[in-house]
Amino acid sequence: LAIIEKKEMLSLANAEYIPDMKVGLEYKRFPQSGFAGWGIVAGISLPFAPWTIGKTNAGVEEAEASLKRAEASYVGSKNRILSTVRSLFYDLKAEQDRLRSYRSEIIPQAMQALNATTAEYRTGKNSFLTLIDAYRTLVSVYMSSISSRMRFEQKMADLEVAVGLQDLDSFRK
Repeated sequence: LAIIEKKEMLSLANAEYIPDMKVGLEYKRFPQSGFAGWGIVAGISLPFAPWTIGKTNAGVEEAEASLKRAEASYVGSKNRILSTVRSLFYDLKAEQDRLRSYRSEIIPQAMQALNATTAEYRTGKNSFLTLIDAYRTLVSVYMSSISSRMRFEQKMADLEVAVGLQDLDSFRK
């Protein structure tokens, strides 16, 4: 909208080069002669006078500079938003991959390790401290998984804000 406004301002500034014409009908009364009646009035103003052309040129230059500034601001904002969206998207994809890794590999491996340690403890091959350590590792992996899920949801919310949409759940798949 700022660009459209600046284009209109430039158009109006360029219109200052066009002569103004005035045509009118007015009622006149002259008390000395007693004349009263209608008269036609016509006038033209030429903006080519040496004392006004500099002001007109400066107005056009200011409008052009203002338009260029608005266009540059638009391009800068667009690039900043696109960069933010791309960055958030790739961060979101990384968190999604991390979550998949936790679900498909890391948690099952920690469960297997706990089950193996439990079996070895029952047969007397491992100590109780080793069993506790395996359980602590599994809990730590679960906590890391939950933390990763939280980061994923935060990135999703940030992306929704940056894009201006709500409910980007269709992208989770």
